[in-house]
Amino acid sequence: MDYTKHGIYSLKGLIKNPVLFIPDFIMYVITYIATIFFYKSSNLDILLEQFILGQAIKLDAIIDYLATNSFHFFVSGSIFILLTFFLGVGIDILRFRLIKRFILKQKLNLIKEFFGKKPYYLKLVFLKVYVYVLTLFMLVISTAIILMNNQIDNDIIGVLLKVVGLFFGIAIIFFIKSAIMYRHAILFLGEEKHAYKVLTRSLKLFLRNTWPVVTIWLIIISVGLGVWVLMSTIGLIANQIQPFLSSVNMVYILSAVATLLVYLIKLSYNLWEHMFLFSTYEPIKKSS
Repeated sequence: MDYTKHGIYSLKGLIKNPVLFIPDFIMYVITYIATIFFYKSSNLDILLEQFILGQAIKLDAIIDYLATNSFHFFVSGSIFILLTFFLGVGIDILRFRLIKRFILKQKLNLIKEFFGKKPYYLKLVFLKVYVYVLTLFMLVISTAIILMNNQIDNDIIGVLLKVVGLFFGIAIIFFIKSAIMYRHAILFLGEEKHAYKVLTRSLKLFLRNTWPVVTIWLIIISVGLGVWVLMSTIGLIANQIQPFLSSVNMVYILSAVATLLVYLIKLSYNLWEHMFLFSTYEPIKKSS
């Protein structure tokens, strides 16, 4: 497989189809509004005011806040989580259906894909739940290893177990990440009807094509590191420029521009990653 060809093809497709950015822009606006609602309705903005003003938030203030606002915090937090989760699923479906049309070389139609997302909704909800359970399982195992290491009195054995535990934890993360990496491509391109079968098919794809899947995962990680360096550089440059600005408004404008630029770069990388995985799914599947 020509990995470079698929990577460049995905990048060109992203540049030529700016409509792919719209679902995530919508989600960004929804999340922003929901966050403001959460802050206001839970009275969290009062507590955060001290932090913004550079004042230390004392433990007593946090305890008093929770004692007087626990109900509002719980209700607002629950609404925020449920709203962003279920709306997020709809946005994910819209994004992946658009990417699917791109892979199938069909015209991208945002309105048509918006009204065609219902058959995927429950499938993707269950798929997310399964992934959360796997993640929780991974965290439980990692925590158990750490707790076991803390019970060892012998320093040498303790260090060795910590090293083994670290590599074991990394291996688990690597395996699960690689095993479920193609879940969205299988769901939308493979048209699998059951969420749990999506994960089993993804696992089989990984086991039968371990090296190509690992290679693609390493490519994505490498590009991600480059993107992280780029975003960090933008932040550093913005921080270096700020002291030379003559007004507070100019600082706000610079911060807004830098934040928007970093967001666009991060979003472009995330979209490219999904397009790259969708693009390489069929070639890997055929080679099985």
